[in-house]
Amino acid sequence: QRFPTKKLPEAGRKQFFTKEQVHDIVALSREWGRDDLADIVLFGAYHGLRQGELFKLKAHDFEFEQNVVHVGGRPTFRTKAKNYRTVPLHDSCIQMLKHRIDGIGKNTLIFGDEWISRHQLLDNFRKFTRFLNIDDTYVFHCLRHSFGTWHAMDGTPMRTLMDMMGHKNMKTTLLYAKGVDAAAHLAQSRI
Repeated sequence: QRFPTKKLPEAGRKQFFTKEQVHDIVALSREWGRDDLADIVLFGAYHGLRQGELFKLKAHDFEFEQNVVHVGGRPTFRTKAKNYRTVPLHDSCIQMLKHRIDGIGKNTLIFGDEWISRHQLLDNFRKFTRFLNIDDTYVFHCLRHSFGTWHAMDGTPMRTLMDMMGHKNMKTTLLYAKGVDAAAHLAQSRI
């Protein structure tokens, strides 16, 4: 029997990985023959999806002509929660995704089938971050925070980031605009 777990609020943890740390996790995963972990970490960090969203992605959710991934449905089909969005594909993931999708059925899960459970993914992720001496408070969900933080630091408009992350409230998105607000500096430099 599973017991309900208390879910931390989205604003509860805001640690983020540096791009170097993400690439170190990916490189170590590949070195140790864990391409499954490397792929989901790379995609998660560069697309900001929640773990549950990653596990639900199917081959037909990717449109390489448009260079987007459909999250939570399709333009013609919305999930019950009505949380559909598109996220542009990052260049660092396109070849990996094409390789994963090549020759599989359109309803085949891209990441979910490789893991027996979410806990298996989290346990493997923790092993690699510990090996790299990354603080134990950094969890898989920090990949999503990394995406938001990287965009905020690079000056992505908050409305755009809100849409890409699937936030329903701008206050949640604004939490990523911590530290130096690159957009403010850019605006200041224009006058």
